[in-house]
Order: sequence, then structure tokens, then C-alpha cells
Amino acid sequence: MERAVAAVVSGAMGCKKASIQFQLPQTTLERYVKKRRTDPNSVIDKTAGKYHCVFTQDQEVELVVYLKDMQKRLFGLTLKELRKLAYQLAVRNGCEQFEEA
Repeated sequence: MERAVAAVVSGAMGCKKASIQFQLPQTTLERYVKKRRTDPNSVIDKTAGKYHCVFTQDQEVELVVYLKDMQKRLFGLTLKELRKLAYQLAVRNGCEQFEEA
């Protein structure tokens, strides 16, 4: 994203060409370019959105392996059961937002 914004701001290429070359959505790139032009010291924050990861990559893999194993044994879980299982895993692994007060 940084390279694409720098290329557009420096005038090396337009937003459309940069979005194709760097494989980025054009409107997203335009938004960052506009922000950079108004404030040259602005930092591109890629942690957008209201959701964030609760589990580490290893914990996610562990959960997926368990779910696939249960599915192979013809004991698939419903979405509600999966959510309960994920919550229990988060509590037992001491994830921040699930620690009890």
C-alpha cells in the first residue's frame, strides 16, 4: 500500500494504473492518496475494521484440525456448538478479552 500511494503522490502513475499494478482496490487507494496529500506525515494503518484475531495462528490451526477430525468421524458440530467450543478454547488459553475479572 505504501509503495502504491507513493507512486501516485509522486506522479509516477495514476490511481487506476497503480491499483492494477499493486493489486489494490482503486477506491481504497484513492482514499489513502487523498489522506497523504492533505497530511504528508500520515501513516497507513492496516488494522482497519472492528474485528480482530482472538487466537494465534497455531490455535486456529489446532481448532480447524479438531473440527475436521470430528467431521471425519461423522460428528459435525453446529454453528452454536462451534461458538461454544471457540469460547471455551479462548478462556482456557487465557485470551485477553475473555479473562474473568
